[in-house]
Amino acid sequence: MKRQSFSLVILTVLAGMSTGMLSSNAMAQARWGFGAGPSFGSLYSDLKKTSVGVGVAGYLTRRFNSHFGLTGIASYDQLPFTVPIPNPITTKVVPTKITTSALRGDLLFDYELSSGNFRPYIGVGLGGASFKASGKANGVKFKSKKSYTTFDFGPSLGFRLMFGSRFALDLGGGFRMTTSDSLDGTTTNKAKDAIITGMVGFTIFGGGGSRGTDIFAEQAPAEESESQDVSDFQQRIDQMEAAPQQQPQDMQEYVRLKSKMDELNQEINQKEGEITSLRTTLAEKENSVSNLQTQLTSAPVTSASFSRAYEEALSKFYGKRYAEAIGQFNGLVTQFPDHPRVSNCVYWIGEAQFGSGSYQEAVATFNRVIDYPRSLKKDDALLMLGRSHMQLGQKDEARQAFNRLVQEFPNSEFVAKAEGYLSKL
Repeated sequence: MKRQSFSLVILTVLAGMSTGMLSSNAMAQARWGFGAGPSFGSLYSDLKKTSVGVGVAGYLTRRFNSHFGLTGIASYDQLPFTVPIPNPITTKVVPTKITTSALRGDLLFDYELSSGNFRPYIGVGLGGASFKASGKANGVKFKSKKSYTTFDFGPSLGFRLMFGSRFALDLGGGFRMTTSDSLDGTTTNKAKDAIITGMVGFTIFGGGGSRGTDIFAEQAPAEESESQDVSDFQQRIDQMEAAPQQQPQDMQEYVRLKSKMDELNQEINQKEGEITSLRTTLAEKENSVSNLQTQLTSAPVTSASFSRAYEEALSKFYGKRYAEAIGQFNGLVTQFPDHPRVSNCVYWIGEAQFGSGSYQEAVATFNRVIDYPRSLKKDDALLMLGRSHMQLGQKDEARQAFNRLVQEFPNSEFVAKAEGYLSKL
């Protein structure tokens, strides 16, 4: 089979594979990247003696998603080869080294076979080159006065080694069939010349766009994903609570899950409130702009330091270091009075007071939680308020707290417990 036919077959197969795998592509962020590095090239022609030359390349790439990308490459390649040239005086044939210098441009469409740190890829390339030859024959240097042009196409293979999300080491190569038969300075055969290319490059990627810019992926609803996260966390927490005895590392994981559960619930509640507010704002056409500005400026700002301190305080609570937990939760309430989870801190203060036997103080604290307008701990607080009144022997107040929980929060997970306590009063 001729080289040109063989290249066309490979090109067709790779294009078919890329098209067939398009429907199974995963969701990812589209983004730009650029890079540079040394290039390597060698002629594949009628000549038997060719060698590898070194050049330089720069490129700009666009990753459409986690698999597909398009890269524009500009390179300067040296393609050395040796031809027998007779000496005009001695008529002796002398091997002469000649170099074809090619300024190439290439468009490479590639498909990454995996989305981990090591990403092998296959692709197809299409481009062109401007080239001229130079060398030294019989002691005389020569150089082509005229540049020639050729077009090329063919398959590519390689891999990318990712370092984080923004840096990558690229190593790739390809076989480019050209439309010229004069890259090696001879036209002794009807078959066109070809170039075997290679490149090592270091790529820097910019920040990803929104997931909505992925032209091949369909985005799942955010509410469904968050709901599933909360369900998974709650299931794991229930399993850990049902365990008869927990190891220290299990307790640490339990504390982390509890904190994360509270955070997810707060975020979902906040988003539901934002959706309701936006719907109301759209209905009130005259006040839509001012209401949206007010909503944006009043949006609560969360802090990474709050989350860390919150988890530490929870860990102290579950370790029955109640005084330390109360101190740290009080510090959070003072430092972050407007934080969305500040009522959670107050609730855990009440839990710690209850655990240490300070039931009267716990009653006051749980009433503070109930007074927060948007607290997610109201049903928890009503249950603990009723239990605190029971410890103080205040049955009427306990019954009132349990009944309020059943009536105001009929879907709460604590309703069954409240009804159990009511049956004992």
